Amino acid sequence: MSKSKDREHFEDYREQTAVKHEILAAYLPAYFHILKAGNKNLLLIDGFAGRGTYTNSTTGDSVDGSPLRAIKLIAETPAFHDKVSTIFIESDDVLFSQLETTVGEFYAQHQEIRKPHCIHGTFAQRVGEVLSTVNGKLAPTFLFVDPCGVSGASFDTIRAVMKCDKCEAFVFFNIDGVRRIAGLEKLSHVLIDLMGSQPRAQKLYDALRETDDTGKREMLILSHYRAALKE
Repeated sequence: MSKSKDREHFEDYREQTAVKHEILAAYLPAYFHILKAGNKNLLLIDGFAGRGTYTNSTTGDSVDGSPLRAIKLIAETPAFHDKVSTIFIESDDVLFSQLETTVGEFYAQHQEIRKPHCIHGTFAQRVGEVLSTVNGKLAPTFLFVDPCGVSGASFDTIRAVMKCDKCEAFVFFNIDGVRRIAGLEKLSHVLIDLMGSQPRAQKLYDALRETDDTGKREMLILSHYRAALKE
């Protein structure tokens, strides 16, 4: 059986992934430190958690992914031990099994932190269930959205979290993937999901097909997505 693209993604720790993790490591503690004094509960949701680790293709060494980086940060900061809960979501069966093992092994050695929750399923489905459980009133939440491409980065799900008080999101998606989708003969449901509505997706789709300039296409994608977020 061939490997999924998601599984292949975690077999090479690329420079762009390292940059994302550096941003996450810099921003996440600042967010929790600002909010910890006035809140008993804080939450991190990693919507596309993967297996918990990457592989350095040059050395073969294992490199921490976002779930391990997050719970290590919490373990290293006593002020976060009894305040920060974590939810790691992964839809791929094989990656989820590896994620449970990786996160479980770390927690077994660091039970001073709240037990991490690994949840099998799609980002939209599982975050929707979490929101339903708390009647749409999340604790201050940092949402990390980093799919292996474009598919699954549900705008409506991100919007639902951001409507909750003191919630923030770090969103990454593959611009090359959006450009490929825009090259299809018909508007893709993936682009509609990403943009949150058919009219917004159609507007971006039409704009991208009017130019072949890579730089302009990148700016169009970013500007249209920012406009959607502002709405």
